[in-house]
Amino acid sequence: MNCLRPFLLGAALAVSPCLGVSALGQTPAPPADRPNLDIRVDPLQPDFTLAALPTTLRMPAGKWAFRVTHRFSRALGEGSFGDLASDFFGFDSGAQIGLELRYGLASGTQVGIHRNSERTIQIFGQHNIMAERDGKPVGLDAIVTFEGRDNLHEHSQGAFGLVISRNAGRRAALYAEPIWVANTSPFAVQGSDNSTLMLGLGARVRIRPSTFSSARSARGSRASIRESAK
Repeated sequence: MNCLRPFLLGAALAVSPCLGVSALGQTPAPPADRPNLDIRVDPLQPDFTLAALPTTLRMPAGKWAFRVTHRFSRALGEGSFGDLASDFFGFDSGAQIGLELRYGLASGTQVGIHRNSERTIQIFGQHNIMAERDGKPVGLDAIVTFEGRDNLHEHSQGAFGLVISRNAGRRAALYAEPIWVANTSPFAVQGSDNSTLMLGLGARVRIRPSTFSSARSARGSRASIRESAK
């Protein structure tokens, strides 16, 4: 926990100047001649996540979003094909159910909390640094999270990363997400470097106006950690 405090403080200081909040603590209204871009529908980004990866979809200021998530606990690459087929490709295995509430704190800035059925809670904040729809080459968000098991009582973790998005024409959206995670392993030897740098890659293809196909991958490199089984 002590090692996370400087990291979280630095992230907050880096993001706070970009919030666009006036001295009175109120978000300035957009100019009358410019529409509110936060409420514009982007057909290539219909959700705040791509599987488990965040996207650059903006939350309008002052608005709320509630989601119910469902994740099967068995990986498709686990076991033989016959064993996977007998388990109906994971449908017969257990699943994690999550409840999430997010809020548009300011234009381009959102915060939220997510809790799953294993009693893991994640608190997150995300700020849009650059929007592709404003004529920029890519969309760029900064994201910071803090989570812990058993309702934040066990194995606390902090993470900081970037979400980079790029629309490929009118049919696809591509994502690259470098993320650094502190206190990765609960079995790390005290004093060792217990952190992980991972890269998430994802794509969503719009087949029809209401039909999408998506894929994502995450690869990580953990700093030298010696794990001991309990």
